[in-house]
Formats: sequence, structure tokens, C-alpha cells
Amino acid sequence: MIIYFIKSGETLDTIAQKINIENPKYLREYHNARCNILDRIPENGSVRFSQRFCIPSAKEIEEINALIRKRGESLRYLLPKGKFPITILLMSGEYAVKQSEVESDISKNEHAYQIDLQYTKKENNQHHFHFSVTNWKKEGEEPDDKINSLASDIAKIMYPVTLIVDEVGNFVAAQPNKEENEIITQLEKLKKYHYGSVAASHIDRMKYRIADPQVIEHSLKKIMALQFLFSPFHQINFRSYDTSVTYQTEISWLPLSPPVVVEVEHQILQQENPMFIEILQTGKSIHSNCKEDNPSPELYSQSFEAEHSAKYIVDAKDFSIQKIEAHFRSQVVDKEIEMQFELQRILK
Repeated sequence: MIIYFIKSGETLDTIAQKINIENPKYLREYHNARCNILDRIPENGSVRFSQRFCIPSAKEIEEINALIRKRGESLRYLLPKGKFPITILLMSGEYAVKQSEVESDISKNEHAYQIDLQYTKKENNQHHFHFSVTNWKKEGEEPDDKINSLASDIAKIMYPVTLIVDEVGNFVAAQPNKEENEIITQLEKLKKYHYGSVAASHIDRMKYRIADPQVIEHSLKKIMALQFLFSPFHQINFRSYDTSVTYQTEISWLPLSPPVVVEVEHQILQQENPMFIEILQTGKSIHSNCKEDNPSPELYSQSFEAEHSAKYIVDAKDFSIQKIEAHFRSQVVDKEIEMQFELQRILK
């Protein structure tokens, strides 16, 4: 037995997770059987700062966990073969997406849209999806309704496109589903319904994009919803039953900058609902993201530190992603940037 003193902010659950006890109720029982009567922990699990706490030894933890599993009361999920299995077909579906900036705990500049992924075929060990974006909305003043309408009309012309995904879930290529001339003609017709130089300029930019398949692919790969769904998430090994190895990934949190390179790891959280597994992804940026294609090098010319977190909620039976809640915070030059992202599978 080890005597430990509770630190500020710690709870029975966090201590159980830290020492790998798979059900905090058993840690409470262990402590209460050995502690002074004044240090007993009530059924609600509340602990106090600097409280003396009895911690089991490594051998005792193994024995306690064996008993927990025998009784079917483990709150940890043990991964088969140390990875999250992936079934590409199960990525098909409709998802609601929200993105926003946060300022003084208030969301602003919120974008909301739906994405539709429909599996079509497997060819040369690659998987094909029809991908489209619908119901695009943006908060704002009345004039933004015109922009919303134009964006919606452009989306109807541009989509669906075909996404090509490899065997482990990486988004590797994109192809338009319509002929280039057909899309350009339809985009040009929009100028009859959307007047003004701003609308015309935006339409012309879209015509340029459709003329270059690499531009289309680059644009799609910056969509955060696709970055979260088709990411290394299913490829990472877990070094213990609940914590992964660290790895690098890129996420397009900053709209005027190239993707932020972050070093992250995953941790499986205690199961509150046996139907779902929750995985917390946390990490920090590892270097400056200033590159030649950065449209605002003066803003992002210095190295900056950023914190990233994302909670994945997956089905406990088939490991399909049901929800993702992500958060980003960074200090860029003299401005603090905070962003939020949410993706929710639409159940029918």
C-alpha cells in the first residue's frame, strides 16, 4: 500500500485512471478498508485537497482489475490487437457539422453544413465514395443571405464528387463526377441570378478551381470534417490498453493558414455508456506553420504554440464514428485564437 496526498483538481475518477484501476468504485473500497475513519470516501466519490489516500501496489492493481473483469464491471475498453478496427463501409452516412470561433466563451462566425458520404465501389484496393455538402449556413447580418444562397447554388453544381480512400482510411484522391465544361457552363449561368462584382469574382474563382483537379483535391483535403473522418485515427497502435503512441497529424484549424501540425496521442476514457467508446485525442503544435503558399505570411510568420483536443465517440460494436467534439486554442502574435468543431452522425 502507498500513502498519497490528493492534489488540487484531482478526483476519485482521475486517480483511478492515472493508476489504471478499471473501476473507481473498487479504488474507493480499497482505500476505505485501510484508511482512518476521517479519511473515508463517501459513495458519491468526493475527495478533498491534501486528503491522505491509500493507493494499491502494482501487484494489487493487477489483482483488483482481474476481479473487476471477472465480475464484468470494467469501465475500460480493451482494444482487439491494440488498434481501433476500421470498416470503410461504415463511414457511409450523413453528418451534421458545426465550426465556430470562440471569443470570451461566446461562439461567433459559426458555419453549419451537412456532408453526405455514400460508398460506391472498391477498385484496385481503393474505396470510392460520393461526397456532397448541403444545407450550408453562416451566421451574420442580412447581406450574408446572398452569400449563403450563392454558396448553396455553387455546391449543387460542384457536388457530388468522388473521394478515393485507401485500405486504412486515408483520403488519397478526388475526382469530379461531371465533365469540366458542364460545370463551368453551369457556374457561368449563376451570374444571371447573382449580381455584382463580388459574386462574379467568386464564381470565376470556382471556375478556375474546377479546371485543375489538383486544386479540387487540395480544397477538399482542407475540409475539417474529412480530415477528422479520414485521419490516422484507426492506424495508431496503443502502447497500453488505454493510451496510444504519439504521432503527428495536420488539421486545418486556421482558415488563412496551412494546416496546423500537431503531435497527438489518444486515451480511451472510462465507459459511462456500454454502447459507446469515448477516445480523447490531445496534442500540441510542434513548429511554425509558415509556408510559401501561406496567403498571410505576415500574420503567421512566427512560431506559435497551439493546443488541440478532440473527443471521438464510436459505436462499441462496430467502431463506427458517431460524434466528434474538437477544440483548438492558440496565441498567434498578440491575438488569442480559439476554435470549436463538432461532427454528429445523422441517424435515420
